[in-house]
Parts: sequence; structure tokens; C-alpha cells
Amino acid sequence: MSLNMTTILKPSVRCALLLLGAGLFLASTGCRSFLAGQAIKNYPVKIKPADALAATNRYQEDFLYLTTLADEVFPLEDRSFPPEKRRAMQQETLQKLGQPGCTHDEFVLSIESYLHEFNCEHAGIVLNPRPVRSDGFYPFRTHYVSNDLYVIDIAREYDRSLLGQKITAINDQPVSEVERKMFTLEGEENLWTRRHAVESDYSEPGSYFNLGLASSISNSVKLAFADHAPVLIAPKWKGNFARYGVSSNANPIIATAPHQYDCRIFPEQNLAYFQFNACFDKIAILDGLTMVKPWARPLVRAWLAFQFLREKPSPVLDGIYDPARPVFKDYLASVIRDINRQGITNLVLDLRLNGGGETELCKQLVYYLTSRTNLLDLREFEYNPRVFAYYDPKEAKEFHAWYVKKFGVEPPSKQLLPTPEQDKPFFAEEMDTHSLYYIAPDRPVFTGRIIVLANQNTGSAASHLAGLIQDNRLALIVGTPTGNNPTGPTGMTPYKLPHSGILISLPNVYVERAVPTNGDILQPDYWVENSVADLQAGRDAAFEKALDILHLDGAFPMTNIYAAVDFLRSVKRKGQLPGWSKKDKGAIYLESCSDSITFGILKQGDSTVYHYAVAAVPEDGSWKLQESWRTDARGRIIR
Repeated sequence: MSLNMTTILKPSVRCALLLLGAGLFLASTGCRSFLAGQAIKNYPVKIKPADALAATNRYQEDFLYLTTLADEVFPLEDRSFPPEKRRAMQQETLQKLGQPGCTHDEFVLSIESYLHEFNCEHAGIVLNPRPVRSDGFYPFRTHYVSNDLYVIDIAREYDRSLLGQKITAINDQPVSEVERKMFTLEGEENLWTRRHAVESDYSEPGSYFNLGLASSISNSVKLAFADHAPVLIAPKWKGNFARYGVSSNANPIIATAPHQYDCRIFPEQNLAYFQFNACFDKIAILDGLTMVKPWARPLVRAWLAFQFLREKPSPVLDGIYDPARPVFKDYLASVIRDINRQGITNLVLDLRLNGGGETELCKQLVYYLTSRTNLLDLREFEYNPRVFAYYDPKEAKEFHAWYVKKFGVEPPSKQLLPTPEQDKPFFAEEMDTHSLYYIAPDRPVFTGRIIVLANQNTGSAASHLAGLIQDNRLALIVGTPTGNNPTGPTGMTPYKLPHSGILISLPNVYVERAVPTNGDILQPDYWVENSVADLQAGRDAAFEKALDILHLDGAFPMTNIYAAVDFLRSVKRKGQLPGWSKKDKGAIYLESCSDSITFGILKQGDSTVYHYAVAAVPEDGSWKLQESWRTDARGRIIR
């Protein structure tokens, strides 16, 4: 719900996670360039020559480096990218890159296309020193509902009746055929996530041109519909135009939190709503420096220590470090204790903005959600011991000793190799007093009902968390399949292409979910997706389903909540909202709902939170502002 604004949106957590995983978490551009070029480990491979080429150029050599590297490190490569298809694409790409007129953009697109064929969330370009230029955009947005594609927003110069229309053909080709070609632009792990990944590609002229669906990026795109006449939509080159918009009435209960993990407790409704938006904290960051060369680690640690002391750390840590909540387990202990103290018996855990991170933070969360000690864990496999030893010599040495003792032979290369973790209990790190992730056994534990919300944006460690919760029957999963399958290649490891300096990522480990018979893809217990009508009305179908399962449907007086938001919006428009001008923008979320309704509002460019308690006037149904106050990021009242 916005006050002339949108729901709270933070910078791309996934991008931040990739940057962290690559060790690029120093503040300035110069430091990033230094780390990418000098301080980040880069596994050395000997390029396999191409039989058909007498000589190679820089583009071809970078591509050969990539293909050789993938052969070395990608677990069970042939399953993801069949050999015949791989060889054919390699030959075609090498020929294309050898053409005299080959451009840098064509080279980057060729690298992306090859990586996408692995259909793996962790295979892609992480950092490109020379990004591909933008080729404008078509002023409409699409959205999949199951197998069908719909228009959900469009520029106001087009007929409003196009909103919600089902697209049947694009440029005179059936949507199914266009979709098949669009899929080559994305490397997602299942059909659901692939469809949602290409939603933005339908609005990019470059997509149609590169796929042979248009002769020029300046061409209009023709959309045909099931219940509307065809429409030609011209590309735009600047973003200053009016759209109809989807909805300004987003549910403030589930608005994106200003913290990477945040729990809102609603005693009147007997509900705790927990957003877990990133599997990172101070401990995980310090524990994840194995990608950085040993000589650079003291510099990085010193820089991080300085940032951890600052009230406002470097922006490069946005989304992965919260100075107000630096240690996840400390926050968990506090909030679970508070939930139990207030007698809350229903918890909704929202993972739909969590792109992943450190798995042990996921286990810490589970540790506070159950007292069971018989939990089944996923099984992790190493694939290439040499790669493992290059990036983490200490753990690789321990792995080698364990493997030789257990199996009596040297660990072979390019096979799925069991790891010592498979012999350890689920909460090994949480119960080890010497571990950074140790939690005292007398922790508070939530014993009520739990619903987990997950979708295509739930990635990596967060996706594995959803799988573990489902496989151990700790909660019901509501939503759609996750971005990362619970079984398959995983782990983000950065590699730099020698000539272009492009940083790519490839997985180097393989995981198998705790209960393999539940399938490689995470199928929710309740498949719930937003329809076009849901988006237009600002409804969140998955959250509403969670309330229904918990028998809390109707617990929140949504009519009154929306009326209260409209009241605050009107006060702001008059310039009478304390702390705000008419032109200020920000986002609103619900804090409590009883006789009065309290909201928190974040102002753009301001780290503090503005709080407003409003109540209805019984005599005439109008609303009045009862109280307002302001807090800093740590929740301390500002006088």
C-alpha cells in the first residue's frame, strides 16, 4: 500500500548475494575492480584447443576457457547439457565469434546463451565490465498464470481494455513458439521459474531481434489476443511516460520489510508474520571469505570490521548485512521468545524474496522452530576434489582424510563424492560449542502451526530450506516451485574469463534433497499463484491461502485497513502528515491492528521509520490521527 508510492522495495538481493559470493564486497568501484582482477581466486584450467580452428581470437579463447572450465567443475554436466547438443553449440558459437565483424555485445550474448543451456540458477554472468547496451523497451508488462500469458500493464496511450487480456500470438507466431525461443535467453531450473524469468524479455526489442522474431529493434511488436483485436506496440527509448499501473492497494501486512529478516506480531489476530529475505548476517559474511586469496583476507576483514562499526555501512552490503540486526541467531532468540510470551500459535514464514546465502542460517531458523532431533538432512556431494582444494584447502584436506578412511581409496575426480557432512547430525553446527553458528540448547522454540510461502524468487539456500521443511513435515508449503530445485547442481563459484574480464559463476557441488522420492523440483503442498484479478486488486493469493489454512481468514479487517491507508494518503496530500511534505515518497506497512491501526512508513532517503496510529470516528465513520512518532533503524524512539 503506498502513499503516492510503492510497496517497500530493496536493491536486488540476488545481485548482492552474487557480489558477496564473488568476494566483491569492498565499497568502491576501484576495490571491486581490484578484487575481481587480483584478489579473487580463479581456478586455472588448460584450454582445450578447437580441432577445426587453426588460430583463435580473444573471444574464442574466452569461450574455450568457459567450455573447458564447465567440463571440469559442473557436476554431472551431461545430464544438464547433453554432449551432442553441447558440441553442436560449441561449434556454432566458435564460428560466430570468429567472424571479422563480431562485436563485444554478440560475444557476451553468446556466453550467456551457452551458460543458460545448463538450466541452472548458479550458472551465469556475475559481473561484466562492459555491460550489453540497452535497446529500448516495449511499454507493456506480461504475467503468466499457469500456462497462459497476459498483459498486466501498458502505456496509457493504448486502450485500457488491453489490461488482463490473454496473449495468443506475437508477431504472428503462437505464444508457445515464441516462448520456446525466449527460453533460450534464461537458464532457470524448471518450467515455472523459466516462464517467470522471460516475462521481462517479452518487453525487450533486443530479445525479438536476437531470436530472429524481428528484423530490427525499431520494429513494433504485434500482439494478438483471445478476446481483443490485435495491437501493434512501438518501442520506446526513454522511460518518462505514463502507465496504467497494476494496483496501488498492495497488502500492507506483507509489504517488504526494511530489514533482511523481520517478524511482525499481531496478537489480536494470533499471528506472527516472518519475512526471511536473505540468508546472511555478520557471522556468515566473515565465514564466507574462502573465495578471496589468503593474502587479501586480512584487508577484507579489516574493511568489514570498520563497516560493522558504522551506523550506515557501505551500500555494497545492502541486503546482506543489517547494522540494526547484525546476528541472525540473536534476533531469532528475541523474536521467538516474544512470540511465545504473547501466546501466538500461528506463524507464516515468507521466503519469497530470499535469493539464498549461508545454509547454516537456515538451519538456525529450523532450530528455533522444532525440538526434534531426528531431522533428515539433504546430502551434499563434491564433484572435483582439485577444485575443492583450490578454493578451500583446509576443508578439502579434511574431506580427503575422511574419504580415504571411509572408502579406502583416493577420491576420484568428476564423480559425485559423499562428504563428511552426511555422517553428521542435522544440527551439528548449532550444537557444537566451538562453531560460529552454535546456539545454546535452552533456546526458545516455537511449537505452533507454520505455513511457508515460497515461489520462483526463493533461491539457493532458501530453496533448500523450503525443501528441508517440507521433507521433514515441519510446515506446509504454499505458493509455487522455487527458483532452485532441491536436488541438482548448486553452489555459486566465480571464475574470470581471461581476456574480457567477465566474471561468470558455475556450480561445483551437487545436492540431493532429504527425501528424494518427493522429486527433484519442489512442488508446494498448495499450489497458489496470483491471477490477473489478484494483481489488479493488490491481493496476495498465497498469503490469503495461508490465513485460510490457519483458519484466520477474516482475522484482519482489510476494509478498515485500506480505509486507514487512504486517510493517511489524503492527509499527506494536504501536507498535514507529521514529518512529511506533499512531495515525499516512501512505503507503508502494517504494524498492529486492534481498536486502532498502526502503520510504519519509510521515507525515501531516510533510514528512520515514521509511525502513525489512526482510529475510526464512530459517529461519522471518518478517521483521525491519534498519535505519531519516529524511530531509528534499531527501533529507538527519536525525541
